[in-house]
Amino acid sequence: MKVAILLATYNGEKYLREQLDSLYAQSYRDWKLYVNDDASTDGTLTILQEYAQRYGNIDLQVNEHSLRSLRNFMDLLSRAEADYYIFSDQDDVWMPEKVEKSIRRMQEVEHDKPSTPVVVFSDLRVVDESLQELNPSFWHVSRINPTLLQSFNYLAVHFLATGCTMTINQEAKRISFPFDDTALMHDSWIVMQTAYHHGVLSPIYEPLVLYRQHATNVLGAEDMRKNYILHRLTQFKRTWHQNCEVYRRNKNFNWGSVPKYCWYKIMYFLKEKYYSRKGIF
Repeated sequence: MKVAILLATYNGEKYLREQLDSLYAQSYRDWKLYVNDDASTDGTLTILQEYAQRYGNIDLQVNEHSLRSLRNFMDLLSRAEADYYIFSDQDDVWMPEKVEKSIRRMQEVEHDKPSTPVVVFSDLRVVDESLQELNPSFWHVSRINPTLLQSFNYLAVHFLATGCTMTINQEAKRISFPFDDTALMHDSWIVMQTAYHHGVLSPIYEPLVLYRQHATNVLGAEDMRKNYILHRLTQFKRTWHQNCEVYRRNKNFNWGSVPKYCWYKIMYFLKEKYYSRKGIF
């Protein structure tokens, strides 16, 4: 069984060592690390070369020009060859049993449903730059309800799995290509393709990643529980742009009309609020 960890880096010298140390502290160690560096200009490459010499299981590629996040991760996925693929950001810290628990869940699902696309994912613990806890559950602050989001209609209007928690199998990789720029991010694209092809989205109901928040995050843990509607109205232009991008992505799946999108967006908000009050996860 081959396991590939896929790490995309760009000017990550500040936190990269902590993340790499957490990878090499995993209880499950039989994996190979594939790295795409997106033309870093700081000390990132020096750190990666140091770890490559120390451990010998790092396949490092340096991009000639910037691919940015989506294409960088998808290029990693394309060039790695394994049975299972685990995505990694450069600035988080993994819990020691993240790989072991993810692979175990993956194999349990595959035992019941062989030859099926599978995405395994977990919650995250939101932390600050010094790894001090800000919130014990990223799912909670982001209004992610894995039960509701097994529905393809709700999945089309609200994200489910954060890339740095995801493990996918060979079938999920296969159906994720080809892709285009409307995919937005690798994680949401792979999740949507898996659901569209009647695959399995399997949540692990515990945080397996310390999700670090800092000034240079590409994406962060925005608290969607505090004054949600008011916050969206005050950032109307940004909210409108984000939803237009998601709607364009959905066209790849023949998903439906703008009124349908608005309907499921509203219904997800109301149902998630109800489920949260009832403790249904």
